[in-house]
Amino acid sequence: MFKRSLLTAAILAAISIPAAAQEPEPEPDDKPGLFGTSFLEGWDRRFTLGIDGEENDSPEFNFFTLLELDYTSDYHRWNIDVSYDYGTEEHDLSDNEFLFSVLKDWVFPDKTFFYWAHGSYEYDEFDDYRQRWTGFGGLGLNLYKDEKHLLDGRAGLGIINEVDPSDTRPEGVFGLEYKWKINDNQDFFVSNYVFPNLEDLTRYRNETVVDWIIKMDAAEGLSLRIGLENEYDMNVTGGSKRNDLNYRLALVIDF
Repeated sequence: MFKRSLLTAAILAAISIPAAAQEPEPEPDDKPGLFGTSFLEGWDRRFTLGIDGEENDSPEFNFFTLLELDYTSDYHRWNIDVSYDYGTEEHDLSDNEFLFSVLKDWVFPDKTFFYWAHGSYEYDEFDDYRQRWTGFGGLGLNLYKDEKHLLDGRAGLGIINEVDPSDTRPEGVFGLEYKWKINDNQDFFVSNYVFPNLEDLTRYRNETVVDWIIKMDAAEGLSLRIGLENEYDMNVTGGSKRNDLNYRLALVIDF
């Protein structure tokens, strides 16, 4: 029950809106809901399907899918990701991973700072922890913003629970996110986050994401996605590798 409560607490914290973020918002009119309803009205919706390669002793290629839901207004920002990776090697299952992630920002039109909360659940059949729950929250700061560039910094505290072997520990988090709208057809994103282990400051996790999205057919909402993800984890024990690098090539559909 405690393990499941971590993600639940983070999501409940995200839903609890501060008074300053309860100002009326304009009705969205350029992003209709699904199937003629109001469901996900005003949200950016993106589905990704592609292949990813993993850098290890025996390189392999896997299929992956990713559903992204994003909402932005003067007072709120939501980002919801659901992904699944599946791969085989020599006819044997080699990758079976599921990730669910929710990020909520409370922003203020006349301020450069914002509050944020994040929760996630991860299942990885071939990693030592098998299941991992996280819940974080803290303060963000807009470091730079113009029509083409957005640079945000985040800092906060949280908790991580790894099920097998059992390990629950507090972590800090410090990170940067940079978005660059190169032109009408290209977007670039990079982020890097460091998660120090507050029980042992000599140990930490580092997560890096790079994405380059190129529109192929704006009318049909089709894009090409090129990217990489890397996690370095000094908390691992036994025979697990500390560095996990994945590179991706995929087709993106906006719907």
